[in-house]
Amino acid sequence: MKKKTNKNFKVTVRDLIYNFDLTVCVGDYDYYQKYVENNHGIEPEEQTNWGGESQVIISESVNNKTNNIKVESIIWLPVLNFVTSNYATIAHEILHIAINVFKHVGIKLDYDNQEPLNYYFDYLFESTLKELLKKYKK
Repeated sequence: MKKKTNKNFKVTVRDLIYNFDLTVCVGDYDYYQKYVENNHGIEPEEQTNWGGESQVIISESVNNKTNNIKVESIIWLPVLNFVTSNYATIAHEILHIAINVFKHVGIKLDYDNQEPLNYYFDYLFESTLKELLKKYKK
């Protein structure tokens, strides 16, 4: 694919398996930090990662009908250009997300229990790439 100049944007993938959102913010670190602050009340942090980062945010979401736990996974990518290193970064960050989600829902990962992680990683990676490609082609 032809290299593109990035502008700040985000895509969100709804995880229908464990019922949470995975949001990918692409662009400036400040754009990503502002998203986290506005949506979760978390103060901006100094940038320490330059190739991308991820976090799983678990917060209580209260509405008139129910008290729910809201889980959102967020990935920051400084650039989206679909070169080999970009795919590797996306995969790397999604693996962090998958492991943290499994911890949150109580699935134990070990040598004899690898398939759930592999299938879940595939699901998240493919879903995320589809959404990023749609946005990228616009």
